[in-house]
Amino acid sequence: MYDAVLFDVDLTLLAHDRTTEEVLARTFEAASVDGFCSADEFETAAERVARSGTESTDEFAYLARIFRVAGDDAGVDPDATALARAYDDALDHAAVSPLPGAEVVHELSDEYALGAVTNGRERTHAVKLSAVGLVDAFDAVVYGSDVDHVKPHPEPLERALSALDAAPERTLKVGDSLRKDVRPANDLGLTSAWIPHEADSRPPNAGDPQPDHRLGSLAELPDLL
Repeated sequence: MYDAVLFDVDLTLLAHDRTTEEVLARTFEAASVDGFCSADEFETAAERVARSGTESTDEFAYLARIFRVAGDDAGVDPDATALARAYDDALDHAAVSPLPGAEVVHELSDEYALGAVTNGRERTHAVKLSAVGLVDAFDAVVYGSDVDHVKPHPEPLERALSALDAAPERTLKVGDSLRKDVRPANDLGLTSAWIPHEADSRPPNAGDPQPDHRLGSLAELPDLL
């Protein structure tokens, strides 16, 4: 049924070990700034930025926009770019762990053409994939730094399909984001499999992109194939 499988990276294959609260504390300390938002407030700002529907290939633009929104909410005008750089440093991209079932990537590599497609830059995300032992498991990896437009634009998936010489109708796309993973997969005619965050147990809303399949974890993927 499928010749190829494309995977998102963050919150699909792996997750950072440090909590948002810990990373923010390190960020504000490194930037010599009084903390003006909690982890919950930062994540709320991130959701609002994500819903705005605009993405950038600029290395720190997305994080800077989150800090600007959080700053506006708190009534402060932070140096958002400096905070974005400090946050990126505080994340420690090697301090990541594989999510449940991520080992299936190795199990599938002999039978399927495998690709990873991420909005993250190669500078950071090659480190992440290496840290969890997956960097060599893929036949193709498309980073945000490789393209002019990041997901949900179809360009990254199109580039991965081309690199794998895979037909959309015989390719499965696996990811945690309805907007960034499911939508472009559906638009290009791939089969989409959604693995929601643990905290996101709700079904998609009527206006959301609708996945073809919903998985509890990557461990369920072999049964789908």
